[in-house]
Amino acid sequence: MISEEDIYIGTKNFLKKCGWNVIAGQPPDGCDHLPVVEIKDKNRTGKGSGKAFKPDLIAYKNNFLLVLECKPKRSQADIDKLNLVSNDFDRRANLINEIYQRRLLHSFPNIDKAKLIQNTLFGIANGCSNQNEKGIICFRIMSEEGEFELTPPLNFSLEAGLFEF
Repeated sequence: MISEEDIYIGTKNFLKKCGWNVIAGQPPDGCDHLPVVEIKDKNRTGKGSGKAFKPDLIAYKNNFLLVLECKPKRSQADIDKLNLVSNDFDRRANLINEIYQRRLLHSFPNIDKAKLIQNTLFGIANGCSNQNEKGIICFRIMSEEGEFELTPPLNFSLEAGLFEF
């Protein structure tokens, strides 16, 4: 089975091949040049990361944001985390605000912030075959080089060209 680190590296590579800009992440071993972004719970009070979700990768392309979790095999817990944020407008808005505060999109002109909140996609990358998930894009990563298979979400169509070389 392919390791979590290989999934992470392979996912970054396939995103780059498809024209995505990886802007944030949290690798399995904690060593990467990317900043870590937290998607905070709207009910959080005080300091700290309580109930915050730190995605493994966040990427940007053409007014779309992609939030990904990377695991060697299917993880229902990660799918549940992604759905929790995906279905909560306030948490998606908090994510975009954090990205703007950290200036992670400053080199991309003419971004429509409201559209970006609507165009935030969620996905899971792993090393095994995937089933369709409601609201979640599933990627099967087959190598560090970024070979992948995409399983689209059940409830919407993906815009053409988002995941093509």
